[in-house]
Amino acid sequence: MFVLLSGVGFGIIYYDKATKPNTDTPDAALEGFLDARFNGARPERVQQLICRSPNLGEFDELVKVLEASKAQPDEAIEAHASALDFKYPSKDKTEIETDLVLTSGPQNHASFAKERWHFDVVREDGWRVCGAHRLN
Repeated sequence: MFVLLSGVGFGIIYYDKATKPNTDTPDAALEGFLDARFNGARPERVQQLICRSPNLGEFDELVKVLEASKAQPDEAIEAHASALDFKYPSKDKTEIETDLVLTSGPQNHASFAKERWHFDVVREDGWRVCGAHRLN
């Protein structure tokens, strides 16, 4: 019986670690957030990556515009952050300015865009994205 319960406990812990997004660092939280928003993650997954009181309206608008502009409904839009510039106004807040690199379409005809964005990332039981504003 003990072996069975130990196995179940280990399985639950392993499943939790495997499915929980990485929020150990501000940049890992940001990359996880971008991946979740642009890869159609379940709303619960996105909620694990944002703070309790997010200000993401401008970013949500970008996602809506990009989704509406897709040539094919199943066309993938990928986003990642590059050229990250970190500022640490406090131990529980990080400001990240980054080039948000967006690609969409088939690999041999992909379109590409780069925009400068500012992200506020706060520590709330791990790092969470809390704000996003376009800079250019």
